Amino acid sequence: MIMKPTTNITIGISAYNEEANIGHLLSDLLRQKQTRFTITKIVVVSDGSADDTVKVIKNFKSNLIECVNFRKRQGKAFCLDRVIAKTNSQVLVLLDADIMVSDDDFISKLVKPLLYAKADLTSAAIEEISPTTLVQGVLKASMKLKKDIFSSYRSGNNIYTCHGRAMALSRRLYKSLKFKNIIADDAFSYLDCKFRNYKYQFVPEAVLFYKLPLSLIDHQKQSLRFYQSQMQKELLGKYDKDFIKSEYYLPPVLILKSVLKCVVIDPAILVYLAIAAVLKIRSLFSKKFVGIWEVAASSKNLRRYV
Repeated sequence: MIMKPTTNITIGISAYNEEANIGHLLSDLLRQKQTRFTITKIVVVSDGSADDTVKVIKNFKSNLIECVNFRKRQGKAFCLDRVIAKTNSQVLVLLDADIMVSDDDFISKLVKPLLYAKADLTSAAIEEISPTTLVQGVLKASMKLKKDIFSSYRSGNNIYTCHGRAMALSRRLYKSLKFKNIIADDAFSYLDCKFRNYKYQFVPEAVLFYKLPLSLIDHQKQSLRFYQSQMQKELLGKYDKDFIKSEYYLPPVLILKSVLKCVVIDPAILVYLAIAAVLKIRSLFSKKFVGIWEVAASSKNLRRYV
């Protein structure tokens, strides 16, 4: 069944101190080609930004853009819930503010499976902007490994390819979601989709660009949040532990093959594996996140090239 050509889409963006990139992203979105759908609203929620994020947003004169400004930071989950409360569109696209969209058909590609009723949740492919530091080089090698593993498992349709940087959700799915203090909005969306027997589809042709953190300190902030999100108590209270475990499962043979292949291509992956092991252990003893976490500031200022 194909949705009507006039399918309405709302785009929601959570922004915290994003003055360096939010203007570029909004310009990218306003240039998007709209085939079989109409972007009716772009809601940007400023989560207690202390910089000129709100000023940059309000400089746009487009009637499509709506800025919601909260003076106090309350976390991404809170912002996503506010976006959901403000829309009733057939499709909701959720984007991070620190991404770059260079393809004018990006939204069209991302939502296509929803327009043709083939999925209730989709996620885009992510591509790193060329590294300029040694740390970024090592992290780039790690991303090659992860992509090799994740794209090979279940034809890429798994929890690891569901990225919070860009997701599209059907109305029946997003209306069922309450993020509250959830750390991993992407994993939560994926698990809820699967729990309801809805379909998730990874869309490799919809590609966004993002910047890797410049320092190990910033990488640690991102990694600790990821490790903690896998067994977050809120998720365990909503879903069966075995269900969550099965969705995070990866075949050991697949991992081993990918590691060996990537080590031959780029030995830098060995450095990353050592770093990852240390961070995994640290996550067990570090302060637990509850909706609000430290951001990796060095990944915010994207260069305008790919």
